[in-house]
Amino acid sequence: MKPGFRALVCPWVAALTLLAGSGCSNAGGDLGFEPLGTGTVSAFFYVDRNGDLIPRPGDDTTFAGVRMGLVVAGTTDTAFSAIADAQGNVVFGNVPFGDYRFVVDTSTVADSFQVQAIDSVNVRLRGDTPQQLVTVRLGYPVLTIAEARAASAGTKVFISGMLLSRISTFGDTTSHIIDNGVAIRLTNASHGGPAAQEGDSARVTGTVSIRGGQPVLDNAVIIAYKLSVTGPASTPLSTFLANNADTSAQDAALVGISGAIIVDTATVGTDFHVGVNDGSGRVVMVLDGDANFQLPLFDLGQTVTADGLLIPTGGGTWVFKPRNQADVTIT
Repeated sequence: MKPGFRALVCPWVAALTLLAGSGCSNAGGDLGFEPLGTGTVSAFFYVDRNGDLIPRPGDDTTFAGVRMGLVVAGTTDTAFSAIADAQGNVVFGNVPFGDYRFVVDTSTVADSFQVQAIDSVNVRLRGDTPQQLVTVRLGYPVLTIAEARAASAGTKVFISGMLLSRISTFGDTTSHIIDNGVAIRLTNASHGGPAAQEGDSARVTGTVSIRGGQPVLDNAVIIAYKLSVTGPASTPLSTFLANNADTSAQDAALVGISGAIIVDTATVGTDFHVGVNDGSGRVVMVLDGDANFQLPLFDLGQTVTADGLLIPTGGGTWVFKPRNQADVTIT
């Protein structure tokens, strides 16, 4: 055993995450190294920006400046520490054979990221295994949609769910996604891969924000990971409830109305607004000007059955927005 390894100090180990505990102990004790030989421990840090849990050049990025260390197994003695270089790499050479734990100083990870996974926490160097590579995945917090809706504005997160609308559905680059009965709008959305369709399962990264008084995920990047041959199903709702949505369960959701009579119409900007009432109360059905609706069909007194997305007005009510003409039946 090398003399310098009998009394080790760890000035930063109290800030280490996981796995290592805090403070120094057992300094000067027998650290249990193998009597002969040294090996190499390498580490690679990357940011999983597309949520697929796999490092992919071009999609993900390396991460510099993270401090990590090797702690002697069974102790809190830090034998080695270093900071990841510009390529996200750390290499420890001449590491005496023995058992260690790999630790990360989370105070050196940017506030918006978290350590999501370390593939090899335990490091074991022997004559037959003198080298070990450790991969560390960093990323935004992974939340359910319900958790994302409750998160503070400005929080960067990953969510996943089923898409209710594609980016190209409306002219404002919004999309909608749902999981476990809770939906959220994706604003200023873009694709991180092939264009996703309604019904596709997708991972989305973005920043929690507020629009129209309701949570949204802004600057959302959508990565579809499972394609669907069928679209999502709508939830039946009266026109009164569509106009007065339950924010926790219905905001941004895909709902269906039936037997609603057209009671008024108006052109508002590039859109066409149609007031409909099934007898429970009126809701405004918004026909997006970019969606190519057959406007002459929407006459007063006609009966409408339709699917559409609920969009908040910002004044405590919602509008009902079909995605295309196929969403609407008029009799």
